[in-house]
Amino acid sequence: MLGLSRTHGAIALWVVLQGCSSVGLIMCNRYLALYLHQSILTLMFQNLFATLLSLTCWAIGVNSKPMNPWKLQHFFRVIPLACLFSLLLFTSFRALSFVSVATIVVFRNSSPFFTAVADRFVNGTIISSREMFILIMLIVGAFIFSYDDITFSVVGYGWGFANLLCNVVAGMFGKSFAMGLKQEQTALGLSCYQNIVSVFTLTTLSAATGEIWEWPGWNLFSYLTAMDSTARGVFLMSCLWCVTMGIATFELQRLVPQTTVTVCNVTYKMITLFVNAVVFGNNVGFIGLFGLVIAQASACVYMYERMKGALKKDDNASQSDSASLGETGSRPASQQEI
Repeated sequence: MLGLSRTHGAIALWVVLQGCSSVGLIMCNRYLALYLHQSILTLMFQNLFATLLSLTCWAIGVNSKPMNPWKLQHFFRVIPLACLFSLLLFTSFRALSFVSVATIVVFRNSSPFFTAVADRFVNGTIISSREMFILIMLIVGAFIFSYDDITFSVVGYGWGFANLLCNVVAGMFGKSFAMGLKQEQTALGLSCYQNIVSVFTLTTLSAATGEIWEWPGWNLFSYLTAMDSTARGVFLMSCLWCVTMGIATFELQRLVPQTTVTVCNVTYKMITLFVNAVVFGNNVGFIGLFGLVIAQASACVYMYERMKGALKKDDNASQSDSASLGETGSRPASQQEI
């Protein structure tokens, strides 16, 4: 009983930490995206400082589960995850420089629809007509919101859609990329792997986009020293949120099903919308707000339907196992398998 209560306490702790990190990170990145013009360099420094903070936590024993010894093969195995992680960061950061946080939330809430469509074609997964109707309503709400979005920008919406596609790929393949590693390394170690490798993937991305030629020569740290005190403070806070977000996400995925993590993410988005309205102001009229409510409500209902379906599947499996045991137990001893 004591062990169960400790597990519930750990889950509650990681949920709160992931929620604060999720909201805090997107608020900080919105500020940085508005005032800093070299997005990939900013993300590289975020990952570097986040890694240093992670190693500091490990060195002073803050984390209850210290890292296992690092292995070179682990870095190679995390490359696909780091590539996906880098694209997610880059597209999100670029979108935030053009559109509001609320717009990004609407785009991310639309990912279940596109994930369901992709899953249907890739894996042949059948989705119920009820769930499909809910997802269509989510898309309808997103369109209504975009019609009244004050920050509407073709370029911004293009980056938002690119980030949406990255989220779809992450939803379908992201967990499988790292699942094997989760048995061999702690959450803190996985976070360090991802941040270190992503520095190299982000450098490659900067060369592909041409941003690398805008960097301030070899003295890259002059980019940080040129920031004013507010931007520097927000940047350091974003690095802290990067560390806590990575650790909390990996720990939660160890303790609870992915469906629970997804429901938590929907809840965080609702809190993010409120915080964004307070910090950056409202960017939609009544029509856009109506669309936002439809989209957010549809996302919540869809998560509820998925949870209900998962619980029903578990119950059916349990009943099937019980029936099998009952049949085995009712056989004569000579007919039972040893």
